[in-house]
Amino acid sequence: MMVLRAFSSGLLAALAAPKLLLLLWCVLLAASVPLGLAMQQEIADDIGASRVHLDLRQRLDRVWLGEFSGRAESLGKMLEPATAGRVDFLYNLDLLFGGRLFSQHRGLVAAGVGYALVSLLMLGGVIDRFARGGGRFVLSQFLGACGRYFGRLLKLTTLSAVLYWGVYRGAKWVYVTLERGVQDVTVEATVLRYYLLAAVPILLLTAVVMMVFDYARIAAILEEEPGTLRALGRGLRFVLGHPVSVLTLAVLVGLCVIGLVALRTVLAPGVGEATALGIGLVFLLGQLFVAGRLALRLTLVGAELALYRGLR
Repeated sequence: MMVLRAFSSGLLAALAAPKLLLLLWCVLLAASVPLGLAMQQEIADDIGASRVHLDLRQRLDRVWLGEFSGRAESLGKMLEPATAGRVDFLYNLDLLFGGRLFSQHRGLVAAGVGYALVSLLMLGGVIDRFARGGGRFVLSQFLGACGRYFGRLLKLTTLSAVLYWGVYRGAKWVYVTLERGVQDVTVEATVLRYYLLAAVPILLLTAVVMMVFDYARIAAILEEEPGTLRALGRGLRFVLGHPVSVLTLAVLVGLCVIGLVALRTVLAPGVGEATALGIGLVFLLGQLFVAGRLALRLTLVGAELALYRGLR
């Protein structure tokens, strides 16, 4: 029951903060538009004066897409069927859990790291606002809270990055060892079961690290705890003291994310839409999906804050 109340509190807090949601959307837009314009220019330079664009206005030519990706020297290499279709979210998850996220184009990685730092900066303001119960959104007050707590959150995030790196190194060793062990196995279903069994503890360990640091960040702000290790200790004690509630809340929000992704996958018209109405619909659905993800991110922060307050 406490978990449902915490989730409801987080959802209501997110819905009651449209200006905050708009600010987060603008930050994401500012980080992504320059990359989109660079990609557009690279495509235009590749097509040149040819008539390829006439065919592309009707449908996505996957032969051209493969040739373009092979010829490209910059961001164009990242344009693949998986990134241009409806499975881009799953593709990004595969990069994340496969440990290949930072092996992408340097410009894309730099933009991602920059956006992550800005998001971390704003997280302090979000937690502070939700902790105070919302109220009228004042940008100067919000930015002041962002700057005041950024140092604490950055230290915690740096420590979490070290632990994540350790998990990835361990996962890499497990999969390399597993690959050697199944070389003589001829049944694909058996190999898949082995890989799934190996993935479960890795995913659980990653989830535990994520949740511990989520609540450590909340403790660092809510408890006004400037010490990194003390805040981490508070987060660890909370997760270990209430594992069922913490995990249930994480699963509940995760199911909402999966539902949003599934809905977008079903409704998205796809890259073959070339009419003005089709392009407008693709853009609208894409932005609604982004807004939904941002709202769920705010919901998670608000729900974890409510759970921490209710059970500490």
